[in-house]
Amino acid sequence: MAPADNKGQPIRIINGTYEGDRFRPYLPAINASVRDTKGRAFPGNPAAASGGQVTRCNAEGATLRVRITDSCPCTQVLAGGAPGVAAGGETRTQAWCCAASVFGVAMVEFRPVDCDSGAVLPASPGYIDRWFPYLSKDFILADVAATPQPPAAVAAQVPPLKLVLQKQEARAFCKGEPALRDARPSATAPGGWARLRVPLASFDCPGGGLAPGDATQLEVQNGQHTPEQLAHLAEQHASSSNHIHLAAVVTHLGQLQRRGALIDAGSQAAAHALLQRLEPLLLQPAHLQACGCRQLSNVVWACGVCGYSGPLLTTCLSRFLERLKVADNPHKVCMVLTGAASAGMRLAPGSVQALLDALVVLHPAHLTALITDSASAERLAQLVEQHASSLNHIHLAAVVTQLGQLQRRGALNNAGSQAAAHALLQRLELLLLQPARLRVYGCWELSNVVWACGVCGHSGPLLAACLSRFLERLLEQLETADSPHQASMVLTGAASAGMLLAPDSVQALLDVLVSQQASAKPQDLSSALWAVAAMGHAVPAEQLRQLLDALVSQLPAATSQDLSNALWAAAVMGQAVPAAQLGQLEAALAIQPALASLAQLADALWACSELGHQPALLLAALAQQQGRLLPGFEAVPMAIAAQPCAQLGHRDEQLLGGVLQEAVAQLQTKAPEASGGGGGGGSGWRPQQLCTLCWAAAVLDLRQCADQVAVLARAAAQQWGRVTFAERWRLQQVHLWAADCGLRLGGEAGGAGLAGVLAPQQLEACGAAWAASLKAARLRGASQLQHAVFETLWQLPFSWRQPLAMQQAAEPDGAWLVDIAAVTADGARLAVQVDGGAAGEAGESLSRDRALAARGYEVVRVRAQDWAQLRGDQEQRRWLAGRVASALL
Repeated sequence: MAPADNKGQPIRIINGTYEGDRFRPYLPAINASVRDTKGRAFPGNPAAASGGQVTRCNAEGATLRVRITDSCPCTQVLAGGAPGVAAGGETRTQAWCCAASVFGVAMVEFRPVDCDSGAVLPASPGYIDRWFPYLSKDFILADVAATPQPPAAVAAQVPPLKLVLQKQEARAFCKGEPALRDARPSATAPGGWARLRVPLASFDCPGGGLAPGDATQLEVQNGQHTPEQLAHLAEQHASSSNHIHLAAVVTHLGQLQRRGALIDAGSQAAAHALLQRLEPLLLQPAHLQACGCRQLSNVVWACGVCGYSGPLLTTCLSRFLERLKVADNPHKVCMVLTGAASAGMRLAPGSVQALLDALVVLHPAHLTALITDSASAERLAQLVEQHASSLNHIHLAAVVTQLGQLQRRGALNNAGSQAAAHALLQRLELLLLQPARLRVYGCWELSNVVWACGVCGHSGPLLAACLSRFLERLLEQLETADSPHQASMVLTGAASAGMLLAPDSVQALLDVLVSQQASAKPQDLSSALWAVAAMGHAVPAEQLRQLLDALVSQLPAATSQDLSNALWAAAVMGQAVPAAQLGQLEAALAIQPALASLAQLADALWACSELGHQPALLLAALAQQQGRLLPGFEAVPMAIAAQPCAQLGHRDEQLLGGVLQEAVAQLQTKAPEASGGGGGGGSGWRPQQLCTLCWAAAVLDLRQCADQVAVLARAAAQQWGRVTFAERWRLQQVHLWAADCGLRLGGEAGGAGLAGVLAPQQLEACGAAWAASLKAARLRGASQLQHAVFETLWQLPFSWRQPLAMQQAAEPDGAWLVDIAAVTADGARLAVQVDGGAAGEAGESLSRDRALAARGYEVVRVRAQDWAQLRGDQEQRRWLAGRVASALL
């Protein structure tokens, strides 16, 4: 089916554009969110890559009727001199003349023509082509161009023909070959004509490796030959027949026997006569030597089922046993055993055992078991090498999937294993990306390959092609039971590989997950949320609520990783999560602390702090498990655990002291990464983690940990080339805290704060970063809440020596900003600090209050939730006056 313009003229789709015009995109110009009058979405066009158009019939009983004649051939030969034709003539391919549909049935009227010349052939007996004659006294193919109605005397009898849907130029065929005689006539017409309906599903196109939308030819072939016809073909083409042709004739005789077409004595005699005639031809040394296991097994089977036990059977059987070591398919072994038994042969016990051994080794399930039991990339590579010829698309996908499982279990944690895994993936890439294999992959195999490539960090063409193919097939398999798992696997694989999927692709995968959330497992839900957040996307608020509801409903089955991932994703996306859901997720994680890692608890704590939730249960669980979690653990989780403690103002001296001590112990035994180095995995401490730990100690006022802070800050200074603006800002806050506390972290000779730990130019860079952040805060201006508090404070009956001011630098050093600054008549300095009151701001608020108090300010803290509870101006003035008076006492 080809798209047409408003006048009905065909339009070619070239590289996704109309007629190759890059300024006129075809599908990309369509808004995927548009719905028709019945609320249905546009189904997309899986055949766009090949220049075709797939039509989806939404009406249940509708059919698609296609009339194909040679008046519009796929390949058109044009003579020179015709309008628009180059001198000497042209051969053109007209894709719009090659019909295909995805749903419904195809109705075809046809006439016999010569395949090369196109000349009309006699209607009776007629030929489909040179190799597929059909003979029928009761069936006439009418020349539809010359004879609109068939002769009235002809009876309607369906001939023994079969239909083949294919794309011959790509050597691709649909697996099913429906026979016309299996189709029940749906209607008849005068003169004995019958209308046959053949559902497209009977062609089993995905099973054969050809997408329905890619088919370009519908071929009619003889569905059943007689021994006489086969003998005629063998005689007619004797001089050009090779070993494959001869074996095919023998095999076809066996198929006729199996279908019951050789039930009479005449047919049986004709079949045996033909086998005797073919025997000396196939047993010629050149032909016998050229026969592979496929031809040999087919001949043994056909001779056996036909009851022919002559030299042809025994010789081919002996030859197959000689070549058994190179047999690559269990079906061939079964064919040989069946043929020998059908012929009444008694094979030697050793031969039978050899065939059975080969059957076990070559059985797909056995090979799949060997793959899934492999414990190393090297073992998988050995299996691929050993069974290269018998690996099907399922085996290949299983190998890739097993690599992903090994990576997830930590079995590929050394350089040699990683190299072996990537080398194997590169080899499999060439095999998996063969068009015939890629087309037959279902969503299950595609999603597994995408996931495995992602977790292995292999972002080559294999991942991209399988991801693209999965998205194409998503509409076709939208209602399968495993869709939520598959969608989650694809999202996880893409995110793990560092890919950034287009928003519409992410949304399509989320739609699958949400629509089938009832069958989604906790891991599917949490991994999908993690992946969306990791790629920088956001889940629509209503869909996020539904997915979290689905996760909460399965909390007993959720692992600590599932819960941590869900919380982390919500925080990274910056989306509001109902307090009830947050509390349930936190409680579920807190009751299984012995099963959680430090990284999982740390991520969950950080997420809670970012989402404004006070995770008291998690903090208690972390304190309870610190003896198990901290020793020997990596730098990143320890820093992540310290950060939310500081943000939440959770001053657990034992917990944070333990974190700092473990960090120092690791630094003393394992040198930090070199200044110019990359990466951050393993045990190396990067400036980000070092500065975070120092900052957490400063925010929580852990003066007893000053020695550890000095060690960590000095380690960060040794990697100064990798210290970012944010980390310099944090080091400056550490410096100010230490100086306010009278701590000399660099020793008595070093000066206050970090002087002596950081070089003078490093301290200067930290001060510049701090000053820049203060300037940015001033430029943002005061919040509405600050203005409201300022107006109320101005109305209070206090005497001020200086006018109230907002966003004023704290005296005497200007190191901090005061939200609302005032000086009373008797010289007392007042700092009114206004904040949003979120749980994640508690630590910083306390730290600023201490810093301002150290500079001589009386601090009044106004939190948003406290202010919101005050009713009216009068109550606000009374409450604020009491707080100010209390501070000034």
